[in-house]
Amino acid sequence: MAKKKTPKKSNKEDIRVTETIEIDSDSAFAHYNRGLAYYRESKYQLAIDCCSKAIKIDKNYADAYYVRGLAYYDAGADFIACAEIVIAAHMGHELAQQFVKDKGWEWIKLEMDKKKCKPSPETGNTTDDAYSLIKKGLKLFDEGEYEEAIDNFNKAIGINPEIAEAYAWRGLAYAELDMDEQANKDLKKAARMGDEDAEEYLSSHDIDW
Repeated sequence: MAKKKTPKKSNKEDIRVTETIEIDSDSAFAHYNRGLAYYRESKYQLAIDCCSKAIKIDKNYADAYYVRGLAYYDAGADFIACAEIVIAAHMGHELAQQFVKDKGWEWIKLEMDKKKCKPSPETGNTTDDAYSLIKKGLKLFDEGEYEEAIDNFNKAIGINPEIAEAYAWRGLAYAELDMDEQANKDLKKAARMGDEDAEEYLSSHDIDW
């Protein structure tokens, strides 16, 4: 089995060097570099915070998604780690692509429940239609188009409000937009509906549900 590919560990001097990064607060590279240093020191939340700042400046920063995903993964939040690293993989990040392959993750992870494919009495749409919208939303999520992804998750929930994955992924999309209240509400709902990944995410962030 192939080993997990992660950046090499650094020494304490890396962190001291990156202490100057806050001077250039508009530099995505600066925030990423500091996040990478924190990750190498196993300071995962600080690494996540720095990479998030880099991504807020440059939503196409594949390295930042990858390192943020690794930080989530090493912190035990496999669900969000998968989403982050898959985004980097879609952006062409070779280490992320290899990581996804080694873990056996699907680039769009979604299980279809064929037992629920009954037409909606209001629209005539089926649960298959809802899952198609979720898949479309996931693709947009992977591309960093979070608002458009949310629109598709909204439509899916309108067709079938009993699909926990739709709430979970909509919650993650809200989280990427720093809309924490909406994110937590959706993730809590998904957890209460039995979505284990949402439960894991909330537990990893010490959020009661």
